[in-house]
Amino acid sequence: MRVLIAGNDDLSRLRFGKICILADADSDGAHIATLLCALFLKHFRRLVADGHIYVAMPPLYRIDIGKQVYYALDDAEKQGIIERITAEKIKGKVNVQRFKGLGEMNPAQLRETTIHPDTRRLVQLTIDDDQATDELVDRLLAKKRAADRRAWLQEQEADRY
Repeated sequence: MRVLIAGNDDLSRLRFGKICILADADSDGAHIATLLCALFLKHFRRLVADGHIYVAMPPLYRIDIGKQVYYALDDAEKQGIIERITAEKIKGKVNVQRFKGLGEMNPAQLRETTIHPDTRRLVQLTIDDDQATDELVDRLLAKKRAADRRAWLQEQEADRY
């Protein structure tokens, strides 16, 4: 990042291809990830524009049935997995574990769900429209926009259910 801090937009000397933001799967983790995304959008926009910034999507749930293990990002995905287990008549006791945070996972679980390239879920941070992106970041983080933020979050929550 030294290349960018000096104000130089030449990314040819970068020693990495991806920066992955990793935070808990709860609302506090989402807030931390949002703050980090805003940091990159404001101060390291070229990294975002060139596709180097990603947000890891750690699971909120682990579902065990027999020797099979499933991970779910949220309540809806957990419910879908349980319904699929029921529909497929998979035998065994279903055990659901809710992760309180990344620190609750053992190293193997963390590697499997968020670090290993073949099994992790990443969302690339992109800029489709500069003005719309800046407006969204302002709405989410500006102190003076608390009422707008509250209304937007309620709208998002209503659309989700």
